Formats: sequence, C-alpha cells, structure tokens
Amino acid sequence: MGESKTITPELKAQCIQEALDIRNAAAVARRHGLSVRLVQNGCKRPRNTGHPKKRVP
Repeated sequence: MGESKTITPELKAQCIQEALDIRNAAAVARRHGLSVRLVQNGCKRPRNTGHPKKRVP
C-alpha cells in the first residue's frame, strides 16, 4: 500500500481553492499527491442541514 499522508486543514483548503479556480480536481489531486475523491468532495457545496420542512395536513 501507499504511504499515508497527513492532510492539514490548510493544505485541504488550498487544494480545494485551486480546484475551484482551475475547475480540475484531478489535476490538483495529482499535483499534491492526494485522492481525487478527497478534492472532489471538498469542492461540493455544503448541503442544507436545517430542519426538514413540516408537513401541512
């Protein structure tokens, strides 16, 4: 297996910003030796985590 790499919050934020700027998560992941999925997931918009809407009868 490959080496485990410690990903600091600063590195993750930098990679996500680069991916958003150039619109290519795979290129950023290769450049930094990270998983493409990690960069892609970081670029997704946060989901709405509010309360579900109440049903009106």
